[in-house]
Amino acid sequence: MKSSKCKKYYRGPRGCRGSEGPIGPTGPIGPIGPIGPTGPPTGSTGPTGSTGPTGPTGSTGSTGPTGSTGSTGPTGSTGSTGPAGVGDLCVCFNSNQMEKPGTADPDTKLCEAWEDINGSDTCIITWSVSESTAQTSNGPVQLWCNVPDNFDGTKPVTLDLHYFTAELGKSGTEIKWKVNIDSLSDGEEVSAGMTGKVFPVTDSSLDKTISEPAPSASQKSIKHFVSTITLSVSTKDMMSGGDLFFFVFERVAPSSSEYEGDVFLASLEFCNQLTA
Repeated sequence: MKSSKCKKYYRGPRGCRGSEGPIGPTGPIGPIGPIGPTGPPTGSTGPTGSTGPTGPTGSTGSTGPTGSTGSTGPTGSTGSTGPAGVGDLCVCFNSNQMEKPGTADPDTKLCEAWEDINGSDTCIITWSVSESTAQTSNGPVQLWCNVPDNFDGTKPVTLDLHYFTAELGKSGTEIKWKVNIDSLSDGEEVSAGMTGKVFPVTDSSLDKTISEPAPSASQKSIKHFVSTITLSVSTKDMMSGGDLFFFVFERVAPSSSEYEGDVFLASLEFCNQLTA
């Protein structure tokens, strides 16, 4: 309704827009919207990259169990021969290499103990040696020999006398031997006409019990014995390898009940026990 008091006017042109006022404060954050749908599945694994450099060697692990033994390998070639070993130095002398003063050939044959393939007697050639009280008439047996160059006087030296008893019906049961020894070195002179020369050393065996063989129909059985003379330190000190030695063997009185019959010396063994 128009007022009767108003006059009718026409609108004039719009004036210019005024400047924009300042931005008002930010309003509160609205609520979180719903989670969207899951995206597409994970893609396929890409190709393996190149191998990296080898790392440092780790510490050695504990030793595992021993494996089974393998087959034996082929035999190797034979090695060179080692140096020769050292054995005892032993030399044997039979009765034909011995003698009595003034007699070169052994004086007793012990026969009928063996026979050869023709049925003939085989004899042992010996020297008879009487009891100690009869040595001047039937006693000492002597031997010349040289001592080998490799003789060693620091080792034991023995003389083994091999002899027999026979069926003589003699009494007594003990025997004892003595050896008298002298030596000649290279270039040593022995004066002619020397009398009463004394042997520088003597050694003896121990007393030994012997017996005659059991009686036989032929009365020609024999029984073998061995007596050993061990050379003393003083005797060995006199001996040198290469020297010529003079051995004289005789019976001496034992401590009791000397065997009164002859015994029959067949051989002698000189032994330097280098392995002792």
